[in-house]
This record gives sequence, structure tokens and C-alpha cells, in this order.
Amino acid sequence: MDARETAAERVSRELDELLQQIRIALPGVQVLFAFLLTVPFSNRFDAVDGAAKVAFFIAFLATATATAMFLAPVAYARIQFRHADKERLLQLGTRTTIAGLAFLAIAISASTFVVTQVLYSNVYATLVAGFFAILLCGTWFALPLLARVRPSPATPPPRAP
Repeated sequence: MDARETAAERVSRELDELLQQIRIALPGVQVLFAFLLTVPFSNRFDAVDGAAKVAFFIAFLATATATAMFLAPVAYARIQFRHADKERLLQLGTRTTIAGLAFLAIAISASTFVVTQVLYSNVYATLVAGFFAILLCGTWFALPLLARVRPSPATPPPRAP
């Protein structure tokens, strides 16, 4: 950040950064959602048992919710066009993106359960899904929160509002 950056410039830059991050995440969510939309209509879906069908439905709903969360800032910006408060949009976008990532982590974990259960068993499926749940929660949430609590020596302290 440039010391000469105004508050309005900072918000605009941070909003641009957020939108770039959403642009990176959204295609993956769309691909997963498209895949999940086709699964019930495939011949092998009958091989999915009760637990995997529940996991599939959880993955399906979580992916739909993640999609809604990632697109919420876009809808907000369009509806508030020329009336938008960029600071409010940035706060909303940050919250909905974090929620979208949480639902995406649920969807990925549940999807790995379904695929592993079809290939192996409920025991392996539970282990694989649990591994991915821990991996995603650890890398997407725990590490950033830990960095907030214990910033690196090179990280400048946050500025007062």
C-alpha cells in the first residue's frame, strides 16, 4: 500500500482485489456444480447407497449456496449501480466470499465422500472426506486466522480506521 493512498483509493483497490479473487474461485465452483447436476442422471448413480446419496445432496446444496455467495457482490453492485457505497460492497463481498469458501469446502468434502464410497467403502469415504475437510479448513481458514493473531515480523501493524 502506498502511504499516499486515500481511503477512497484504498477501498477501490481492495474491491478490485476481492473481485479478482472471486473471478478465480467462481469457475471452479461452476464446474463442480455442473458436474453435480449431471450425476443423478448417470447410470452409475444407482450404485450410490443411502449415506452417499445424503452426502451427494449436501454437496449439491453446498455448491449451489457457494455459487450464490460468490455472486452476491455482483448482484449487489448491479442493483446499487450508481448508488453503491463501495465500503459497504467491500464488506458484503468479503463476508459472502468467506461464506462461499466455507460452503465450497463442505461441497468438496462431501463430493470426495461420494466418489470414494462408490469406489471403495463408507470407511474409506469417511477418511478421505475427513482429510479434505481438515485440509480445506486448515489452509483456507485456520492459517489465515493464525496469521492474524500472530503476524510475521515483516507484516506492518494494521492501520487505525
